[in-house]
Amino acid sequence: MSVTLATKRHLDEAGSTAAEVPRPIFDTPGADQAIRRPVGLLSDYRQRAHAIWLPAEAEAIANGISASLSKGEGPVWGTLVGPFGFGKSATLTGMWRRFDDAGIPATPPLAVTSLDELLDGCARLLAEGAGERAELVQSARRQALGLGGS
Repeated sequence: MSVTLATKRHLDEAGSTAAEVPRPIFDTPGADQAIRRPVGLLSDYRQRAHAIWLPAEAEAIANGISASLSKGEGPVWGTLVGPFGFGKSATLTGMWRRFDDAGIPATPPLAVTSLDELLDGCARLLAEGAGERAELVQSARRQALGLGGS
């Protein structure tokens, strides 16, 4: 998702300065980028992920997800919600890095407008990581769309 920053005209009308306008530190790519350039997008994420520190709460959640998956429990779907500038994409990228490093099928965060777009983007990214991961996501996609699990 690209964030549109306020133009100078908008700042002048609001009586604000550029320093007062929130600016993203991490721009969440759209699923279209995952579909068009999955290798480049994964490379970009891996490069960014090394500069991310996870808060203790996010670390605990990541550890819980890893433990569940290592026990063979099913896939984990999640959403992180917060206001602009909260650090949603950075937090999820840090969690994704942990899973990616451990060989757990996962995707970095993507900005999407539909479930179908999310699943297509995830399938494309996972297909680049390992062939069997793509089948896992395709199976989950069929389940999510009510088409059966296999």
